[in-house]
Amino acid sequence: MFNTQYDLYLIHSGAIGLMEINLDQIKRAYGNNVTLEILEKIQNKTGKEVEINSEDFESIYNIGVAFEELEKYEEAIACYDKLLQINPKHVDTIFNKGVSLANLEKNNESISCYDKILEINPQDIRVLFQKGLTLAKVGKQKDAVECYDKVLKLQPNNITSLCNKGVALARLEKHDKAIECYDDVLKIEENHTKTLSNMGVSLCILGDVEEGIDCFYKALEVTPNEPTILTNLSNAMSLIQKNDKWYPNVKNR
Repeated sequence: MFNTQYDLYLIHSGAIGLMEINLDQIKRAYGNNVTLEILEKIQNKTGKEVEINSEDFESIYNIGVAFEELEKYEEAIACYDKLLQINPKHVDTIFNKGVSLANLEKNNESISCYDKILEINPQDIRVLFQKGLTLAKVGKQKDAVECYDKVLKLQPNNITSLCNKGVALARLEKHDKAIECYDDVLKIEENHTKTLSNMGVSLCILGDVEEGIDCFYKALEVTPNEPTILTNLSNAMSLIQKNDKWYPNVKNR
């Protein structure tokens, strides 16, 4: 039964028979209040993708965000590219495009988006952080550390940046420096479980196995069934028993 504003609009406009549903049609039914819920309803009812053919900036932006939330990253990027033809320096659009590209594992293109924003505002914390994450993902740990350092210069107590800087340093085998980062995190949040686990790993690699095990137990007091921490603890216990090589299981926050 058709009983919603959108259903009635489709009947009266004949849109049900169209090959595509475009943004202008949706706006005539809903005005500019295009939301994720509405987009899902359209796609579920018609089985058709929404064709973007409007120059309305805000509506296209909202559709792009909705596609991104639906994990339809190619469609989201198409929306963002259309917007950037209108305003090439719209920071939120460039940022969202970068995130969508990263989700498609197009990491170099993603980093290029972040660099464009940093040319406009070198102190954009969210962009510096996201660039650091993407650099770390492609193995550029030193460059990632530089991004986190820029964040921490602006926000010294940014826990996530401190934690991820520690992880990047650990991957560079600079475990003493990594532990300094983890210490700074634990001064702010003493029960930060992933930091406790990562610190335990670095301590074990440096030979302080008993201290590492203490970190794992502290982490398990907060999250008793976290698989990574249990694995790290098991490896540490085996290391004590067998004096064997330690294979780390380090994770970002």
